[in-house]
Amino acid sequence: ADQLELPEAQAQAAQMLALAAEKPSALLCFERDPRHCHRTLLLEAEAKGAEVVDLYA
Repeated sequence: ADQLELPEAQAQAAQMLALAAEKPSALLCFERDPRHCHRTLLLEAEAKGAEVVDLYA
């Protein structure tokens, strides 16, 4: 979670949000438990109000 504060992480998060605003998008991960996935942390921190669907559940 601390890495999300790094400038390069902030730039990538902005890019992710811009792409998701243009068209439906997906973040994929092979982590079995979404609570341990860094993408889940990213979405919780950056994608407020976005629809998040966990395909594992």
